[in-house]
Formats: sequence, structure tokens, C-alpha cells
Amino acid sequence: MPAIQTESSFQKMLMSSSLALALLASSCGGGNSTSDSSTTPPTSSVATLVLVFQGDPAQQVTVSLDGHVVFQGLTSMNSTNPLIVSSGQHQLLAQNSSGDAFGDPHDTPVPLTLAANSHTTVYFGQNCVFGASDFIYTDDTTPASGSMAKLRIVNQSCALAMNIYIVPFGSQPTGDPQISNSLGTWTPTYMPLAPGNYDVYFVTAQTSGGAPPTVLYHTGSFPLAANQNRSLYFFDAGTIPNGSGGLPQQVYTSATVADLN
Repeated sequence: MPAIQTESSFQKMLMSSSLALALLASSCGGGNSTSDSSTTPPTSSVATLVLVFQGDPAQQVTVSLDGHVVFQGLTSMNSTNPLIVSSGQHQLLAQNSSGDAFGDPHDTPVPLTLAANSHTTVYFGQNCVFGASDFIYTDDTTPASGSMAKLRIVNQSCALAMNIYIVPFGSQPTGDPQISNSLGTWTPTYMPLAPGNYDVYFVTAQTSGGAPPTVLYHTGSFPLAANQNRSLYFFDAGTIPNGSGGLPQQVYTSATVADLN
């Protein structure tokens, strides 16, 4: 299965008399962003906001903050540019082309509290139990010590009982996994890694008497440079027909957000 990866990196943020957007270098970045603030807040009172969307591939999402459109045309399995917004209390609303909103509860704005100089990612996707929901993640913008990198893996899929291996690119998922996930959930935390080129494998966990481990997905080439912090979001990408005539096969993908550098 080919890997679908949205790898992002910060470009230099330009501040002007209007609220500006920083560009996120992404192979799958979505949409056209707009800004409608007439006054640039002082640097100490701004925050960075990134949105990741997983949903109907035919839909395009418009994102509003406190009633003002900040991003248009976000498509499934993609992320926005990093949006530079004022810190403080906000109401975030993501609507598809039919005007329906994503959130938890459904069709209501998402309340956000953004600290000054913070970096926050909001994931809009399918909750395995409750349907379309939002998930808010505070991102780490502190570099690792000793010129290391940091990687956080966030499971937004409905896959259960996975082991996750982070191996040098070209290697196979062997030995002990970096994340053992017998229950299908874990608290996403940042792991320090040496700079290099990796491959991240998502593998079914071996169960007593069950089928042998199967690779659900792997990223392919995943470079990490010194002093970079990255978040890798793993989620469902739909189904494909089963060639043997059984149930359709679930497939997965990922999106990568640059939290630092």
C-alpha cells in the first residue's frame, strides 16, 4: 500500500499591519486562506493554530474564528497553513460546503483557549463511536536537548490493538515497538529521536491464537532534522474492495504537522 503523507514545515512568519498567515510547506496542503483582521496584535499576544480534516473527500471545509473566515477550501486528509491568530478565548467553526458544522457536540462552534505564543492543532474527523467530532491538541514548541528531534504520534483511526515501530528508512518493523498499544488507545506524547530518515510502521498486535501481525500502514521516508518537533496523525482513509470477495479492506493514511521548525 502506498504511503500518503502530508509533510509540513514552517516558513518564516511575516507580520504586517494585517493579520498574516505563515505558509506550511506541505505536499498535500489544502485550500486558500484568507485573513480579515485589521490590526496586528503585539507578538506576545498571538498564537498559532493548525487544522487537520478527515472526512468526505468530496467536501471542502470553510473555517471561521469568532465569525470571521480564516481558511477556505480545506479538503479531507489535509491540513491548513499555520494560522496566526490572537491569543485568548475563541469560537472555532468548521463547515462543509453544505453548511454543516463539524464538532462535538455536532453543529456548534468549538470553544478554544489559546495561550500567548502557543501552537495548537485541532483535528476534525470521525469519532469511532459518536461520529464527526473535534480533537484539540496542545503542541510542543520546545526543542529537544542536544540537537535531537521530537515526534508525537496521534491515533485518530478506529484500528485496534496496534504496535508502532519507528525504524531507520529501509528497515523492517522488528524487535520491540516504540509504542505498544494492546487496547487501541494511548496518550500521545513526544518522543526524542536522533536526526535521520525514518519509516513509521503501524502493525496489528499479535494475539494469542490470532492471525500473525499485519502492516496496516507505513509512512515511507519520514525525515527528522535537529531541533524539529513533528506530530504524525494516523487516521482512516476509507475502504477498498477485497480481492478474495470478503468484506472491504480498511485503509489508512497520515498527516504530518510541523510543531517546531
